Amino acid sequence: MALLDQLKIAYSEHLVKKYVKRARESPEEIDAIFKDLKKYSNNESFSNLIDWITENPGPRELFKRIFERDEKQVYMFFENLIVHSGLEWLLKNSKIDSEKEFPAPFNLLISPTMRCNLQCEGCYAISYDRSTDMSKEFFDSILTQGEEMGIHFYTLLGGEPSLKIKEFADVFEKHNKSIFQMFTNATVMNRDDETLETLLELGNIIPVLSVDGRKEHTDKMRGPGVYEEVISVAEKLKERKSLYGISLVLTREDFEVLSDLSFYDEWIDRGALFGWIFLYMPISRGSHPELMPTGEQRKEMYYVIHEVRKNKPFFLMDFWNDAPAVNGCIAARRYAHVTNEGYLEPCIFVHQAVDNLHEKSLKEAWNSDFFNAIRLHQPHTDNLLQPCMIIGNPKVLRKIDEVYKPKSTDGYSVNRVFKLKDFFDNYSKNVAQVLDPFFKEKYSDVYKKWEEKGTAHTEGFDRIWLEHLPEDKQKEIKKKYKLSD
Repeated sequence: MALLDQLKIAYSEHLVKKYVKRARESPEEIDAIFKDLKKYSNNESFSNLIDWITENPGPRELFKRIFERDEKQVYMFFENLIVHSGLEWLLKNSKIDSEKEFPAPFNLLISPTMRCNLQCEGCYAISYDRSTDMSKEFFDSILTQGEEMGIHFYTLLGGEPSLKIKEFADVFEKHNKSIFQMFTNATVMNRDDETLETLLELGNIIPVLSVDGRKEHTDKMRGPGVYEEVISVAEKLKERKSLYGISLVLTREDFEVLSDLSFYDEWIDRGALFGWIFLYMPISRGSHPELMPTGEQRKEMYYVIHEVRKNKPFFLMDFWNDAPAVNGCIAARRYAHVTNEGYLEPCIFVHQAVDNLHEKSLKEAWNSDFFNAIRLHQPHTDNLLQPCMIIGNPKVLRKIDEVYKPKSTDGYSVNRVFKLKDFFDNYSKNVAQVLDPFFKEKYSDVYKKWEEKGTAHTEGFDRIWLEHLPEDKQKEIKKKYKLSD
């Protein structure tokens, strides 16, 4: 990294420490702090975010609560997220020519094990081979390669990733300039105090507790007594003033609970700071397609998410309803998934790969023709509320599979998706009838922006970018990546 960039990072670390210290000591000055921060950036998106935080009661209170949490964790969170996941990623990737080398993912998902002590109904990962864990050396190698590319934000999944916390503790400590969010069923941490203590002492791992609504729905999906174990861990995390969030799966059956604002009040009282909402994905053995939420339910959740975010100290995110913020599907663009066996998948739900990181470097695999072909289809549709190439635009996944014939990494899920071809085609069509007009109502200016920029994404190399190229250049790229007209 150039000397000037190193100085920028060092100065930014200094600023983060200065302002976090000030916010912890004088929380009443939070508005003045954010106003000061705007002076250090000429980025319009960052300025808009600051304005949104200071003008709405929910995020203002949320940040006050964050600053009150465990001192070590709070400092590491802001430094790693703002300076390393943010600034360092930009410095290393903003000037890359995406046609020659695609910018690194902002977030890399890693499943160090597929072992799990639960058998949750409809688990997307249940079909993976559970006999092989990722070695500590290989895990370390992935993080080292990722950090060289500018990646400092990692998501830990599985399986149950907390099973590897004690074994990998020195690796997490070594990579203390990176931040890890860990999706967990919480039961291991509830039953093993050493695992929980190790996680809290490290400071750069933020647990995300998986819960499917209240007790009735959670125990039905995850097993009797699991809900109480999740609550027990939440109480321990609150007592220790730890940063943590929750992960929710939206189904047709738990919609009433997840659309109830009081549900989020309960988790705010338990100390949770944020939540992720994922749609039920019937891709695994024993999953039930009829549990997928309807178009009307997804539309209603859009309002719930924005209401919670604006007015409650809880940052609620929806992997589908928030897709307009990132211009649709981010598979192979902003994130990818490394399996326990080392395969690099484009998406946590697309269990396919052409490369294994035991055989190729992360950078080589990230720049594969397979991934580039996916990028050149994005956005998969002009309705960004239907971003997914599994449930929103299933023809895209089938086309990519037909051309590149990637390996099935779990031996089951993609075949199931193709067997359910008629179901997914009908589902996407029915949801589109609700969400297509809704998207045009809420985001009527998006097409004008695409036209003005000639791309849907800052780095280009997407469907809109391709359509704006001269005809001879379009033909060249389509031929190279085996894209049909």
